[in-house]
Amino acid sequence: MINFAEWGYISIEELKYNNANLDRDWKSCTFDECDFDKFCRKIFNKN
Repeated sequence: MINFAEWGYISIEELKYNNANLDRDWKSCTFDECDFDKFCRKIFNKN
């Protein structure tokens, strides 16, 4: 499978192949608005 993510493109087939999940809680934000610590805790299940 070809990985195009580093080119700014990810195909639906690649997402399916890698068992991607839809995150219904996700909300877009600017880089400045991002709470990186909260993001890491959520991703790595740490409090």
